Amino acid sequence: MMEGEFTIGLIVAFLAYLRLLQSPVRNFSRVISIVQQSAAAFERITEILETQPEISDKGNAIELPAIEFKSVDFAYDETVTVLGNLNLTMKAGQVTALVGSLRRRKIAY
Repeated sequence: MMEGEFTIGLIVAFLAYLRLLQSPVRNFSRVISIVQQSAAAFERITEILETQPEISDKGNAIELPAIEFKSVDFAYDETVTVLGNLNLTMKAGQVTALVGSLRRRKIAY
């Protein structure tokens, strides 16, 4: 600037462009960080899913019959019925879960 090659306007414009570039670079570094974390999590999840269980059925294990629930009601107390008239058949070897919120209202299945 002292030798006249740079003007104050050129330096101000350069600093303004640097400021505009700062946010996208910061966002890109965040994305790279998230991708690296996701890749590590994916490796851990894959490792868990590929793990063979230590417990297995014996060769002469009997096949379990299906379990059936018919017209089942459930309540934590007498005023709030959580499950009303539940009919459910669970087959052998099948994983079944009942999931829901803890709202204070009657739910019928």
